[in-house]
Amino acid sequence: MLSLFFVPLITIGLGLIESTFLLFALYIVSGIGMAGIGMGIMHDAIHGSYSKNRKINKLLGYTFNLIGANATVWQIQHNQLHHTYTNIEDADDDLNAPFFLRFSPHAKKYWSHQFQHIYIWFFYCLSTISWVTTKDFVRIKRYHGMGFLKGKNEFRNALIEMVGWKLFYYSYALVIPLI
Repeated sequence: MLSLFFVPLITIGLGLIESTFLLFALYIVSGIGMAGIGMGIMHDAIHGSYSKNRKINKLLGYTFNLIGANATVWQIQHNQLHHTYTNIEDADDDLNAPFFLRFSPHAKKYWSHQFQHIYIWFFYCLSTISWVTTKDFVRIKRYHGMGFLKGKNEFRNALIEMVGWKLFYYSYALVIPLI
């Protein structure tokens, strides 16, 4: 999955592609690799089930940072909140959504939700942008307030690490391709 994600990006970044069709095809392949990192490698590694070796699981969990998200925030959100409070309103962060999306029968219902099955796909496409720009920052602050990141040092270190990984991601995903 890592190769499926990075090889197309490197190929594009080196300027080896002149065909618009091939360019889009490589971005699609890279997107499939990104999904594979998130749903396969990272998910299992952060659950501690990718390998019997804890260090390998920790290392592979960081692949989430390579695709712009944050492994520490996801570990709290998914392992501690989602699996502890699965589908419990206001406790499972997976149910928190903007007003135009409804993931729980207990969430307030709007007339637009009858069309959610149509328009949700557009917003799913945009969710990565939200995740790599704002979502992790909002969540890390909230999780610190909830006591998951105890003390100023743990919070500060997690925040510095997140900013560093985000800068690395923005560099290879946005800055370098524009040069």
